[in-house]
Amino acid sequence: MLRDMPDYAPSLPPTLDDVPSAEGPLPTQADLAGRPYALPIDVLAELHGPIFYADYGGVRKLCA
Repeated sequence: MLRDMPDYAPSLPPTLDDVPSAEGPLPTQADLAGRPYALPIDVLAELHGPIFYADYGGVRKLCA
């Protein structure tokens, strides 16, 4: 291990004004019916816009 190397930690996501927050239950398989390549994040993006915060599992993430 190299000496005198600082330890780095990931930075928190930026706090952006006027960015919606997706809260509540994640989309279910029923929400994805008829869309074989869609993911739950795709449904959230359709509901909240191309950039939004996702607050799931106690961690806030900026999704784009």
